[in-house]
Amino acid sequence: MSIVQLSPSQDGTREEPTASPRVRILVIQLSRLGDTLQSLMALRAAKQLYPQLEIHFVAREKFADAARNTEWIDQVHVLPTGALVEPVLKFLKENPVDPQHIDYRSIIGNAASWIAPLVDQPWQLVFNWTYSDTSSWLTGILPSVAKFGFTRKVDLNAATPDGWSHYIQAVLQQQSPQNIHLTDILTTQLLTALQLHVGDPENEANGRESLATKFFNLPKDCLETIREEGRHWKDPSRKWISFQLGAGHPAKSWNRESWARLACRILTRHSDCNLILLGGGEADRATASLILDELRHNGLEDRSVLSLIDQTDFPLWASIIGRSQWVFSGDTSVVHLASVLGTRVVNISVGPVRYQETGPYGNGHLVLQPDVTCSVCAGVTQESEHSCRNAITHELVYATWSYGASEWAHRREISFEEHLEHLGLSGVDATARVFRSRIRLTDEGGGVSYEPIQKTRKLRFEDWSARVTGHVARAWYCGWTPQVAMETDRNLLSSELLRDLRKVSESVDVLLKISEEGRRTSQQIQREAMRTKSSKVMRIEDKTRIQELALKLSEIDKLLERLVRAQPCLSPFLSIQRVMMHNLVGNEVDELGKQSSLVWDQLVTGSRIWREWIEATLSLTRPRAVKGNFHEKRPDGIQV
Repeated sequence: MSIVQLSPSQDGTREEPTASPRVRILVIQLSRLGDTLQSLMALRAAKQLYPQLEIHFVAREKFADAARNTEWIDQVHVLPTGALVEPVLKFLKENPVDPQHIDYRSIIGNAASWIAPLVDQPWQLVFNWTYSDTSSWLTGILPSVAKFGFTRKVDLNAATPDGWSHYIQAVLQQQSPQNIHLTDILTTQLLTALQLHVGDPENEANGRESLATKFFNLPKDCLETIREEGRHWKDPSRKWISFQLGAGHPAKSWNRESWARLACRILTRHSDCNLILLGGGEADRATASLILDELRHNGLEDRSVLSLIDQTDFPLWASIIGRSQWVFSGDTSVVHLASVLGTRVVNISVGPVRYQETGPYGNGHLVLQPDVTCSVCAGVTQESEHSCRNAITHELVYATWSYGASEWAHRREISFEEHLEHLGLSGVDATARVFRSRIRLTDEGGGVSYEPIQKTRKLRFEDWSARVTGHVARAWYCGWTPQVAMETDRNLLSSELLRDLRKVSESVDVLLKISEEGRRTSQQIQREAMRTKSSKVMRIEDKTRIQELALKLSEIDKLLERLVRAQPCLSPFLSIQRVMMHNLVGNEVDELGKQSSLVWDQLVTGSRIWREWIEATLSLTRPRAVKGNFHEKRPDGIQV
């Protein structure tokens, strides 16, 4: 439905309603449910500002329910994975020796029938948020004014045409430390594209009012299916806490014994709480069984504990999470679902998890992360079970939750360490770090950040470099950044961090010189190429000069590579340079020289920010002037 706007005419009367033109965009999200929910959060923000958006969403059939249950997504295109892939798998199973006789015509025909509606008419914008090589082929064939994410060039080579996609490919997918949440990246990329290709929002306030307040359109009677010994969901005296057992991957799962002990501790100390166990599969059933056995063993079997393992579809699952006061979970999609629905999360972030990119989004969520590195994390062994998860005990999880749940009373005027002491659990956090999420103010850079709530834990170099990389990305792709080192507290600085900063300082200076030389050489190539009378015919002297400059640029590239081998913390610079150079477009030497100079210029900007951060952080350790009442007078009479 078009949005109707009224605008005053020159004589003060109101003109007839005019409808804003529809803007058709297509979002491809073929990853898992967590990625789908983060994509929907970004789209929701855009829909509020641009109510004229006609949003089409491509999802795998297993994870499409979240998009289906929204009223503001105009159409969900479900990829029939089974229909397209199962014939191949079935044939290979029955004929493992002779795969050459697969009926490819039939398979291609099925795929073509599904793709046909997507290519029927051009899109204004296409966003491939799957960020996989396979999905780039779909993006490549779609007609669109502009494309973002992974796609294909005319010569079928892989391409990432925009800056944030460069960043995802070069930094996030290479698992370099950085602190920008994926939801913030997607939202910024989307809103920037809309500003460039559609224009600024016409009326921000009206845009928000025109959208329904609910994120999902869920059946009202979902929770009526739950009956549990007279305890109803509408009872205001009961607090429901959801345990999402298991995780997106077994390596990211907390151990069963800890879940059981946590349940006992909560129900023993908080008689107003009920627990609901959620999940699916054999592993989660075994964990739920152990929890119930542990509760019976401790005489808590009469308390309200409801197990709905393998019993929830998406509407019921979302309704339960929306009704809960808290959700305890590992790294899985419920973290993002709770974020969408406004339910606070205790995120037990164990295993190969990057909470700063995919943690709970919003204010007041709590994240626990081991502060030890196990053999699996270090890459020494290839086992699926991370022993570092034992660093997060059920006592620490309980203490973290009870501290967050009682914020209304202590208003964080009591430190987390004092809270542990009050519970008789001093030192229980020795092997883990605890963070609280916060949405920054606009003048602080915006987006979500995770602030440590432990006053005694020092800032690690990896965390410091993650902040710097995030600052660099904002300078590259947002054009505006907060103050350097604004979130760095001098009380968090350690002698180890300062030592590491002094070590890397000289390498950053070298990086800056390499980047500046790369920029100058690229600009020289551009100037030399522009002097030639023809791009196809040039004098031997001109050709020789350009070849010499190209060889020099190649040597500069090798210098950058050697520097990064010596200082791996600077690897994002090499990665982003490789990605951007791969995505140069054009056939003329002068044009390629100009684009290459822009790549090196971006590295110059990033190098300078690194240097500013090092200088600002080291300056925090310098002695400060102390005000007092003791004054002296020099012999010349001047008071000091």
